[in-house]
Amino acid sequence: MTRAKFEQALRGASEASRQFALTVVTNDLPTDYRYVVYLNQSFDESPLEADVTVYPDDPLGVGDLGSPLSTVEVVQLLCRDDAVPEWVDISAYRVTDRFTVFSLHCCGRFTSNIERLYYGDSDLCPFGIKSPVFPPRWKEAQGRFDLNTTRSHEPQ
Repeated sequence: MTRAKFEQALRGASEASRQFALTVVTNDLPTDYRYVVYLNQSFDESPLEADVTVYPDDPLGVGDLGSPLSTVEVVQLLCRDDAVPEWVDISAYRVTDRFTVFSLHCCGRFTSNIERLYYGDSDLCPFGIKSPVFPPRWKEAQGRFDLNTTRSHEPQ
């Protein structure tokens, strides 16, 4: 997958995730986007196919709420020789006065084989739109919630 196509999918997935989040949160969500990226979120100890690469030395988290990554930085991080993670789950994570911050939970397996990418039936491939994390003890009957009151779902 080319960097341009991956960036286009990231931008589309970000907007789709923002639109979905607007149905469950009370916040206004700016259209200037930033990202916190969680790498190696898959089980990758099984034998790998020849067209798959893993990077076990990658840090688990890249970017944080103090300095989330821009779209360009995410593309630089996740596009490696036209290989990208097989799947990337995106969800609205936090909101600031300037940015909607998304979490990107990424498969640890990178491939340039489009047949291996998840969500292949979507223009947003390899991105899967996920719900924001609900606040503790939240029930749907309570209605929408403040995105910034949810607990972090950072990997342990």
